[in-house]
Amino acid sequence: MHLAHHPIFVALSVLTAWLGAWTALDLFRRVQAHVGAWRYAWVAAAGLAMGLSIWSMHFIAMLGFNPGVEVRYDIQLTLLSLVLAIAATTFAFVSAGANRFRQLVSGLVMGAGICGMHYVGMAALITGAELSNEPVFVVLAFLIAVSASTGALVVAMRETTLMQRVLAAVVLGFAIVGMH
Repeated sequence: MHLAHHPIFVALSVLTAWLGAWTALDLFRRVQAHVGAWRYAWVAAAGLAMGLSIWSMHFIAMLGFNPGVEVRYDIQLTLLSLVLAIAATTFAFVSAGANRFRQLVSGLVMGAGICGMHYVGMAALITGAELSNEPVFVVLAFLIAVSASTGALVVAMRETTLMQRVLAAVVLGFAIVGMH
């Protein structure tokens, strides 16, 4: 069986992950300057941006995936993967705090959301090709997603330079792509 990824879709998915991570982390930084309803609005915007970018990145890359047979998607699982990405990242942004424990929990939730979105999104794939997951790669993908999510949230919670924020967004974007 011939498996291939079209390079333009891979490049677009990487760009989507980077820009989505930048947008979400920038929106999240604004949370700290607000209280009450506005604070929740900024958190919701950050979670929505992050969840949508994870989901979009995944399906942009899947547009370039050619397993050599017809590919369709189960709409309910596809939508569930979107809801999962948005809910997990929003919860991660809500629970992020100044202490290390809260940052670790938030990174764990965000990383799990990235992985969950991916594997539910892959479960939505309807094709004649046989797809499988190697357990060692599943664990490695989870560790990459959690580590980078935690690091990005720690940076987002601090006063940082523009270059540090760019680096955090690039690392988080690569983690989203890398775990895939």
